[in-house]
Amino acid sequence: MMPSVAGGSEDAAGGVADEEVVARFSSAEAAVTSVAHVATSSASGTSRWLLFQAAMIVPMRISWTRDEIILACALIAENGWKELRSSRPEVVELSSLLISWSNHPIEQRNPDFRSADSVARKTLDIATQHPDYQGRPTHGNKLDGEVLCEFILDPDRMLQAAREIRTDMKRGQAAPSLDDEIDTAEIDVSEGRVLIMRHLRRERSPKIRQMKLDQVTTRGDALACEICSFNFEDIYGPRGKGYIEVHHVLPLHASGQTRTRLEDLALLCSNCHRMIHRRAWITPDELRATLRARFS
Repeated sequence: MMPSVAGGSEDAAGGVADEEVVARFSSAEAAVTSVAHVATSSASGTSRWLLFQAAMIVPMRISWTRDEIILACALIAENGWKELRSSRPEVVELSSLLISWSNHPIEQRNPDFRSADSVARKTLDIATQHPDYQGRPTHGNKLDGEVLCEFILDPDRMLQAAREIRTDMKRGQAAPSLDDEIDTAEIDVSEGRVLIMRHLRRERSPKIRQMKLDQVTTRGDALACEICSFNFEDIYGPRGKGYIEVHHVLPLHASGQTRTRLEDLALLCSNCHRMIHRRAWITPDELRATLRARFS
């Protein structure tokens, strides 16, 4: 017996129903060719299995990332929360940007990947979830709604985040994933992974870090956490000498493509640094105030 496609409805021959196979793979040229073969073949069960095998190599639809949805939502926000047609210059420009962005491997893209039509459709999915929309919402996903809510609650911050994301995309800055050391469930990604990766690259620059350490030691100050005063050398001896983490204090959307100033960097222990990055990011001053309130 030929295996069947997982989760599909089976016909009497034990295969997947023709109409379901067509629905799954109708956008792929390979599927169209195979469906024609199924229609003329007497060995329908075998043909359906071959169709499934062929479809396995067809690029699947790639879900929109938060960064991409932020850019689409920015278009809608600047258009009075109304969807945009595929012929609009803004849609065509965003389509071109997303296609040129290196975040998604070429071999994984389907023919309609981030086309003007797909961008226009995404603006429709988001716009119909807006509270002021009077009609019936389309089938947008949960992430569309989350990003929309963030725009409604803080439009200035999110529009600035969109501008910064667009700038980084044009510069070819990809964000395929967050660093393995960062728990994605414990970090605020509301402004998009592109800006997070920019922030982390800046913090972890060996040159910038050393310049900050040199500034502190030249003043005669200890390399200690600016929040809890933890000193790695005091606790770990020679192994901890010269070690401290560096945190960029400016918000993601406000930091921009400017030269990093040493005054924008804070020395933090690993625990305090993690707590600042956890979920909604806070400033060193805010975390310091939290500790003082607990232990005063």
